[in-house]
Amino acid sequence: MNSLVAVILKVKYFFIKNFIKIKDRQKRRLHREKMSLLRSKMLEHYSQKNNMTEEESEVIKYLENNKIYPIPYMFRKNYLNLDIEVFLDKKTGLRYVLYDNKRLFFNRSMPVDKIKSAWKGLLAEQDLDSPHRYLTNKFNVDKNDVVVDIGAGEGNFALSVVEKCKKIYLFESDKKWIEALRETFKPWAGKVSIINKGVSRIDERKKIKLDSFFGDKIKQNYFLKIDAEGTEDKVLGGCDEILSKSPSVKVALCTYHNQEDFVKFSKFFHEKEYDVGFSKGYMIPINIKIEEPYLVRGLIRATKATISKAK
Repeated sequence: MNSLVAVILKVKYFFIKNFIKIKDRQKRRLHREKMSLLRSKMLEHYSQKNNMTEEESEVIKYLENNKIYPIPYMFRKNYLNLDIEVFLDKKTGLRYVLYDNKRLFFNRSMPVDKIKSAWKGLLAEQDLDSPHRYLTNKFNVDKNDVVVDIGAGEGNFALSVVEKCKKIYLFESDKKWIEALRETFKPWAGKVSIINKGVSRIDERKKIKLDSFFGDKIKQNYFLKIDAEGTEDKVLGGCDEILSKSPSVKVALCTYHNQEDFVKFSKFFHEKEYDVGFSKGYMIPINIKIEEPYLVRGLIRATKATISKAK
């Protein structure tokens, strides 16, 4: 009887495993078809445009010879063949890569090949020519800045500035990243606080307003990095006190999660009399429904005007 049950379970496992593989193949095929159609639409749209800018032309030239990708630039290929070494920390069982000789840990569920792929993508995102790059020589983190990393994810941005700033607060709502973040920032435990909550315009059990979180400490120098997967408006709705009353505020805000975000948030910061700039080039937000003209700015760099005048 036991042997019969074992055979039935093996057969069941075999069919489930193969069913999942078939569904995955179908998803990948549908995704490829969707991306191919989007690429064709973009090429057709811009072929009819007589006054393309230099930045638009660069993207279209890339698309003419390559598959569609969120960061549509040749520099991305420089990262594809990097020899990424992934290490195992025997004490914790977590894997990590070295970033400027500092250990950056990944969540426990990620296998080596996924870590390598993810790390190559993160490096490409912060290339000097990337539309996703947060910092420049003039827009940077200073020694007196309190860095607030909203949507911390792997923590690579915070790790890149941890020795440059006064204090760091990491907000990450995805619980699976908290263990890895704690290991990454263990050498700076007194300087880095990790909060397993989302940031929003209201205070809830799993979300918090920045104005509420910082309370009477609002009047500090802030650097806000906001990558909130499409809820950037809610984040900004909960930090009005910080934006208006803090003596120094710099904001690196992702604007590719919704097609209208760049225009909407540019207006938002202009109305608050912030100086507003943006990253180089364009991104193609392939994970949302997009319409003509398809290309979007990757992020806004906003600076409180009083800072800019002082400089």
